[in-house]
Amino acid sequence: MNCEQKSVNYGKEVICYDLLYVDRKTLEIAVHPDRQVVVKAPLSSSFEQVEAKIRKRARWILKQQNYFRQYEPRTPPRRYCSGETHLY
Repeated sequence: MNCEQKSVNYGKEVICYDLLYVDRKTLEIAVHPDRQVVVKAPLSSSFEQVEAKIRKRARWILKQQNYFRQYEPRTPPRRYCSGETHLY
């Protein structure tokens, strides 16, 4: 499998994604919980076709990334100060 890092502009947003050409019939766009976007495209598809599909689905991709963003830890990083207690 050949993995390429690509990006697409959608309004003011930039969508970065990993593009994989694999032996399949349809294009897959997956947004992972770490907000990484992975696109698996058929071997016969051109980059222009893939980019057009990404632009068409850009709103959905951003919606999924925002959904996963709500689950990120909101607690500030711990500072170990004298007298502070921590559970372990």
